Order: sequence, then C-alpha cells, then structure tokens
Amino acid sequence: MTRGERGNRRVRAELSQLLRFCAVGGLGFAVDAGVLLAAIHIWHLDPISGRLVSFSLAVWATFMLNRYWTFREAQHRGYLAAFAAYLAVQGIGVLCNLGIYASLYLLLPAPLNRPLFCLIVASAVALTVNYGGARWAVFPSR
Repeated sequence: MTRGERGNRRVRAELSQLLRFCAVGGLGFAVDAGVLLAAIHIWHLDPISGRLVSFSLAVWATFMLNRYWTFREAQHRGYLAAFAAYLAVQGIGVLCNLGIYASLYLLLPAPLNRPLFCLIVASAVALTVNYGGARWAVFPSR
C-alpha cells in the first residue's frame, strides 16, 4: 500500500468517525428533548429541574454511544475515568458554545446577531471542541 493510499484510508476513517460522532450528537439531542418534555408534561417537573434530568441522561447516552460505537477502536480506560474526562470535555464544549453565542449576539450588528445564526455558529465551533476533546483526550487511538 502506498503512502497516499494509507493517507486516504486515514482520512476516510476519520470522516466516518466524525459522522458517527455527529449522529450520536443528534441522538443525544433527541434524548435531551424527549426526556425534557416527559419531565415537564408527565412527571410535572419544572423546566429547570426537567432539563437537569434530561441533560444528564443525554450526556450519559452520548458517552455510551461514543464509547462503544463512534470510538470503538480507541484505547479504553476505566469507565469512571473515561466518563469523568468526557464530562470535562462536555463542560468545556458548553462553555465554548455559550460564550460564542453570547459574544456573537451581543457584538454583531443586526441582522447578523439573530439568535438562530448565533446558535448555529456557536454549535459548529463547540462541535469541533467536543469532537477533538473526545477523540484525543477521552478516547485516544491505540
């Protein structure tokens, strides 16, 4: 196999992993939204308490899916150590997301400071932070 073929294989593998990570993120959003709605409308929790429950379950679900599907080829440390590292990465991603969102909303002139535009940009940046953190800090390659 030539160097170019090995490089192409690595790029395809990385892209496949990134797409799985994005799919897991979509499923995490569905868990978050579904549990939030159930918490509010079925269990009669207030929206803040409901979000604490839904976000916690969504983070756990994405950790498990990323650990056993997205990064299945990675070196796996112990469950608790990996989950703690994942929580730290997710925390950094949330802070990045909120910071960028608020900065764009407060600093961009109208109509560029529309909330949806700010959310899209902030989420895209946070996705790269979360993927990089998961890929290299939580689930490193063998």
